Amino acid sequence: MVSIENQIAYLEGIDNPKLLAFRLYLFDESLVIPNSFESEIDEHFYTILVSIKDSDKETFTKIYESLSNRQPNITSPFVHDDFLIFLLIVGTISFDSENSWLKNVVSLRSRNEISITFENLLKNNYSSTSNLPEITLFFLYKVKRDIISDDLVLRTYKSIIRNTNLIEKTSDFRTLISLRSMELVILLKNVSDGVELDTLRDFQTKFLKRIKLFASFIYFVFVMFLVRIGYMIYTHLSTEHQQLFSDVGLVLSLFGIALLGGAIFALIRKVIFRITARVFGFPMKLLKEELFPNK
Repeated sequence: MVSIENQIAYLEGIDNPKLLAFRLYLFDESLVIPNSFESEIDEHFYTILVSIKDSDKETFTKIYESLSNRQPNITSPFVHDDFLIFLLIVGTISFDSENSWLKNVVSLRSRNEISITFENLLKNNYSSTSNLPEITLFFLYKVKRDIISDDLVLRTYKSIIRNTNLIEKTSDFRTLISLRSMELVILLKNVSDGVELDTLRDFQTKFLKRIKLFASFIYFVFVMFLVRIGYMIYTHLSTEHQQLFSDVGLVLSLFGIALLGGAIFALIRKVIFRITARVFGFPMKLLKEELFPNK
């Protein structure tokens, strides 16, 4: 993977107005548009860039219709302009424009990884292994953020870190979009982890409540069993012994032993809860005291 120092040096060293404008767009910064343009295609590039950033469908449609009146061929310069073609793809998808002309333009390009990715983006084929995931990730982040998958984020990360010559030998388009996508990998992974953590916490709370409910049922059965046993023993006693137990119970109540019995039963409930949680595999260190049944 390219070092942070080299990334910064590359980004700060950009002096080409077109590259600078595209970089600012990628990183969601304020655009810097030159006062004059080298060609009509460059003027269209900046106009399209601004229209996309400002969500200006009317302006984009006007420029796109003007371009689509041309009959492109393999020698047309704009056909091989990665920056312009990518923005046209973003614009047509974002504004739901008819894109058969653009598909034809892309088909005229040389069959490299970027062109294949462009073709698949126009076909809504975002999961193809032939795509450059760094391009797909940024594209989806801009137009269809809700369908970004963890698998795409992971593939993007692997693609970028394995490209050791990212700055030295690849195109400026791929370099810029890769550097931005690396930031998105970090951003989206943090968001995903946060969502997963919230989900796990929600599951933990619900799981503990279910354990508590089940433990309460077991406790109820246990108490009913003790009552049943006590009743059976009591009914088998003679009248004299029954009276004796009644008198002893009265004396114990007067001395507060009944309170001790209540504490013992509360402890039993807590023990049953702990045992139930352990049986269901819940980590003991995650049990919260306030969730223990103590009433």
